[in-house]
Amino acid sequence: MTLRIQLPSWTCPSGNSVDVFLWYNASGIEHVNLEWDEPPPLLPADEDYYTTVILPGIAQSIAEMQGHLAGQALLGHAKATL
Repeated sequence: MTLRIQLPSWTCPSGNSVDVFLWYNASGIEHVNLEWDEPPPLLPADEDYYTTVILPGIAQSIAEMQGHLAGQALLGHAKATL
């Protein structure tokens, strides 16, 4: 089963925004979707914001979600073995 998990959304200086979704299954991350109001190419200020704020934010959100999902899997496994 594949889960579609919404990660945070960001709004660029121009007002263009992006919603981020993580597709995750038992094997791990399948892919990440970025759904833009106005898709790239981005304006220069938005491109800078994307590389300095959004990409690191996505990486942090994925790491946190993986930890959460791994914890849920361990908890489920522990309950199954009791």
